Amino acid sequence: MVVLHEYKVKDIKRSLDRSLNCTLENKFCKNIISNKEKRDISDSSDLPKRKLSSRQLIEVLRHLNIQVHRAILDDCEKLLEYCFMSEKNQSNNNKGNIFHVGMENLAAKRINDLCPSIQSIIDYVCSTHFPPKILHGEAWNLNKSIIQINMSKYPLYRSVEKDGSRSLFMVLDMDETLVHCSFEILENGMEPDLLVDIIPFSSPWCVYFRPYLQLFLQYASYLGDLCIFTASTKTYAEKVLKSIDPNGKYIRYKLFREHCTVYKKGYMKDLRIFEGVNMGKTVLIDNSLISSTLQLDNAIPVDSWYGNPNDKELLKLLVLLNKLYCLDDVRPYLARRYGFRQWANYHRAKDSLGPI
Repeated sequence: MVVLHEYKVKDIKRSLDRSLNCTLENKFCKNIISNKEKRDISDSSDLPKRKLSSRQLIEVLRHLNIQVHRAILDDCEKLLEYCFMSEKNQSNNNKGNIFHVGMENLAAKRINDLCPSIQSIIDYVCSTHFPPKILHGEAWNLNKSIIQINMSKYPLYRSVEKDGSRSLFMVLDMDETLVHCSFEILENGMEPDLLVDIIPFSSPWCVYFRPYLQLFLQYASYLGDLCIFTASTKTYAEKVLKSIDPNGKYIRYKLFREHCTVYKKGYMKDLRIFEGVNMGKTVLIDNSLISSTLQLDNAIPVDSWYGNPNDKELLKLLVLLNKLYCLDDVRPYLARRYGFRQWANYHRAKDSLGPI
């Protein structure tokens, strides 16, 4: 059993400085957002979904320290190239062999070329023999009966389908993707955003919010609907999510550990649990490739976050999502960009394992 108590441990000024929570009270936001957008921010989850505006993109690029000609803002692919190129040019960038949003296609890489810290992930995806029930979407029966979530019963989703919207369905991991939970205060001295008591531990655990989290949630909600799918327990996750999105403006759906497909200690997030969702407009954003094993062409990798205050991964993710919004089907594009399925099946074939 897990029992948690929530403590607010940062003042309003620090919250604005660290999370860039662009509310109507934020003076900076008043200068960059139109009057109509100001009215819409009160509940952005009900907004008509659309691409990010030029002003929103300029704001994201400003935090990435990137300046581009205004005409580039309408070319989503070229804008991505600028963002990811700036990352490669950083002299202190050590992301070359790990999963992150700006990573190169895996096609030319060998398993031994990758960071040793993710070898267990690679071994699971490339070397595990999965029973047919898992591959055919019947995996919940291996653990316990899970009723599919019929998204067509949600009024919001029905309206999206009826309007023929191009909006995305964004499934987000929580720990190490949006937040980091630690038993101790981080060595860099960063103050936790939330403290939670977890039985049987005698001291509260520290929860840190990834930089630009509030800005990300706000802007991503313009592009589609947000769903949290975490392998954490429901009790812990709901407390964290209540602090992240106290009024439920951005996060519409929440799934927890009991909704995962568990096989050989690997927690997979089978997107087929969402009945009625357009898989061509669905993405699974996670720091672990294991989560995306069953739908690798829907996967967007993010760098695992452990408290780096200078992290800008969520900003780059916004630029990618803005590109995906314009596509009728995100899967061919993500397959070309990252090559996860082709790469995994190549190595599985070498071990005489069937494709996934």
